[in-house]
Amino acid sequence: MQVFGLRRTIASCHGDYLRMELPGCPAVPLPGLCASPHSGAATCPTEGLSMVTKSVAREQPIFTTRAHVFQIDPNTKKNWMPASKQAVTVSYFYDVTRNSYRIISVDGAKVIINSTITPNMTFTKTSQKFGQWADSRANTVFGLGFSSEQQLTKFAEKFQEVKEAAKIAKDKTQEKIETSSDHSQASSVNGTDDEKASHTGPANTHLKSENDKLKIALTQSAANVKKWEIELQTLRESNARLTTALQESAASVEQWKRQFSICRDENDRLRNKIDELEEQCSEINREKEKNTQLKRRIEELEAELREKETELKDLRKQSEIIPQLMSECEYVSEKLEVRGWGAQPSWLRREGTNVMVLIFLLPITFTLRMLKERFSIHKKLAVTAGQMVPHPHLPLGQTRQHLSFGFSSSVKVPVHHHSVDDCFLAEPRWE
Repeated sequence: MQVFGLRRTIASCHGDYLRMELPGCPAVPLPGLCASPHSGAATCPTEGLSMVTKSVAREQPIFTTRAHVFQIDPNTKKNWMPASKQAVTVSYFYDVTRNSYRIISVDGAKVIINSTITPNMTFTKTSQKFGQWADSRANTVFGLGFSSEQQLTKFAEKFQEVKEAAKIAKDKTQEKIETSSDHSQASSVNGTDDEKASHTGPANTHLKSENDKLKIALTQSAANVKKWEIELQTLRESNARLTTALQESAASVEQWKRQFSICRDENDRLRNKIDELEEQCSEINREKEKNTQLKRRIEELEAELREKETELKDLRKQSEIIPQLMSECEYVSEKLEVRGWGAQPSWLRREGTNVMVLIFLLPITFTLRMLKERFSIHKKLAVTAGQMVPHPHLPLGQTRQHLSFGFSSSVKVPVHHHSVDDCFLAEPRWE
C-alpha cells in the first residue's frame, strides 16, 4: 500500500513490536504507540498503528501539506511540546465506510496526529504561520507551525471545508438512523410488507450511499471551484500589480538613465572647472612669486632712492657755495690774465679729473701760487735779516684755515707739515 510516499507492508505482529518491511530494507521491529485512555486509539502498541494503517488503506487523502507538529503540555495546559523534530506530512483523509474526515500525521513509525474532525471543532490562527485546534476525544490541543502564511491559509480553508462536509455527513447519518428506526417500527406492525421490501432494501441503500457520495463530491467541487476562483482572481490582481510595477520600473530605468547622463555631463564639467581652477592657481602662484621679486626690487630701489636723496642733499649743500667759488674763480682768473699766468699745473690736466673738483681746486691753486711767491720773497728777506718773520698779511693759523677751505672729501690738503715750506711745496693727493 502507498502511505506518504513510502510503501510499507505489514509482515507480522510479535508481542509488543510491530514488524514492518520497507522497500530495499530488511524487516525492522518498531515500538508500538501507547495512547491515552481518552484518545480513542487502541491501547495495544500494535493495535494503534494497525488501525491507522487499515484506515489509511480504505481512506483517500484529500489535502496534504508539511508542518511542525506541537501538542499542549497536559500538566500546565499552557506550554507547547514539540511532537516532531522536523517538519512532517499532515493530511486530510475521508473514510468512505464511516463517512468521516480525519487529520493524520505519521513521523516514521510514530503516529503523531489521529484526529477525527467534528462540526464543533474550530481551527484558530494564532500568528502568521501558526494555527491550532482542540480535539475533545484525544483530550489535547494540536498546533501546526508552517513555513509560510500561504500554507497556513490553505490548511485553514481546507479545515473549514472538511468541517462543513462532516456536518453534512453527520446530518445524513442522523437521517439514516431515523429512517431505519421508522422502518423497523413499520416492519414490526406489517411483517408482510417488510418481507416484500426486504428484496428492494439493499438496492435502495446502495443508491442512497452513492447519492450521498455524489452530493459530498459536488459540495467539495463547489468549494474547490470557489477556492480556485479566489486564487485565480488573486493571481490576476497580482499579475496586474506586477505589470504596473514592471512599467513603473521601466519608466524609472529611463529616468535614471537620463539622470545618470546629466550627472555624468555635470561631472565632466566640474572636472574641467577643477582643471581650470588648478591652472589659475598655478598662475596665481607665479604672480605671487613675481610680486615678491618686485617687492624686493622696489625695496632695493627705495634704498637706492634714499641714498640718492642723501647725495642730492649733500650736493645741494655743496651747490650753495658754488656761486661764491665761481665768483672767486672769475676774480682769480682775471688776476691771472692780468699777470699773465695762463698755464695750468700738470696735476690739473690728468685724465678723468672731476669737473666739480676742478671747480673747487682752481681758485685754491692760484691762491696758493700767489701765497708761495709772497712767502718766498718774505723768506729771502728773513734769511737776510737772520730770523723768520710771519706773513705780513695773513697769520699762520688763518693761512692754514684758508688753505683747507673749499676742499671736498675726495681731496686731502697737507696742513700738518712741519714747516710752511713743506706746506707750499707739496701738492694735493688724490684718492
